[in-house]
Amino acid sequence: MSHEVRLTRSGTGDRPDLELSKWKSYEIESNMLELADAFHLVAPNIDGELAGQVLKEDEIQIVVDGETVLTGNVDDVRYDGSDDGATVNITGRDKGRFLVDCSARVASLHGKTLKTLAEALTSDWIDEWKTSGTVALPSVKKMKVDPGEKVIDCLKRFADIAKVLIWVREDGVGIIGKPDYNQHVEHALYRYKRSSKLRGLNNVLLGAVTESSRDQFSTITVLTSAANTGGGGLFGGGGGSLLGGSGKGQSKIKGSAVDATVANGKWLVIPGATAKNAAQAKILAEEHRDLATFRAWTGVYTVRGHKNGASVNEEGDLWRVNTLCSLVDELAGVTSGCFIVTRRRFTCDEQSGTRTEVEIHPAGVYLV
Repeated sequence: MSHEVRLTRSGTGDRPDLELSKWKSYEIESNMLELADAFHLVAPNIDGELAGQVLKEDEIQIVVDGETVLTGNVDDVRYDGSDDGATVNITGRDKGRFLVDCSARVASLHGKTLKTLAEALTSDWIDEWKTSGTVALPSVKKMKVDPGEKVIDCLKRFADIAKVLIWVREDGVGIIGKPDYNQHVEHALYRYKRSSKLRGLNNVLLGAVTESSRDQFSTITVLTSAANTGGGGLFGGGGGSLLGGSGKGQSKIKGSAVDATVANGKWLVIPGATAKNAAQAKILAEEHRDLATFRAWTGVYTVRGHKNGASVNEEGDLWRVNTLCSLVDELAGVTSGCFIVTRRRFTCDEQSGTRTEVEIHPAGVYLV
């Protein structure tokens, strides 16, 4: 399968607009659970024709078959090879890299929601933030940014308690939201066993399913300390401390979540969480439990090309994260089911052609 993959860069000053579309290989990743989606493009560099065309820190877009799949910046440019086989390697990440790499400006921020806090902390890099789905964002009464604290760590203080994810969309817009479990199914994966009459439907080249209880616990307790009295902390209340309180005395705050599917006696205590009260501590414990349940079943599948439909007879759309996928994998004992795509990687090289690797998890489990 052939796909048109273009890297574009708008012109600035004496540098004209740039568009590259000839590649020896490429990898383009998207992940809704981890920030800073990465790309690695390798282009032929005959007689050095691309020297200086792409520079580190250039703001670029990657477009596949006319659809933008990544907006970000170049991290590294490397020139390789000999006179008759020279290449240029272009690597970088989407705009989420700024949240991961950069420290937030030291400041005291008042009267923000998570969305307006994100806008304030990322205004140099991300032009717009949107919410996805129906989410209740907590009001930030007061927050002090500590020296050296990463932007994403500031935002996660509130995102975890609000039970939302933070990611950057393909067009560079920041998103605060949850997985969309109510959409229609866009993709389908089939891996029937060789003896099945339906094996002609198979579209999976490679597949691996992992079932793991490594991160699951029968009881999860979130434990922290908060001052007994006062006001003005992170969520209101408290004499300027992170959790609130005057500092005249400390009491333990804890909240727990139970996973009845795990053997009794396997327990976990998480200290130092940013919870103001037992209800917020319980929310954090439940989120930890639900994420572990979400990741307890992981499927990683590779298919040909970059598009896939909900049935075998339709070409479908480009694979994207936060879309739903049906699965039949008789080799792993899965006869039916609905799953959400959390990671997608487009690849192409001379040996394997164009392929897509996706990671899927059961729908309706995490951040419902």
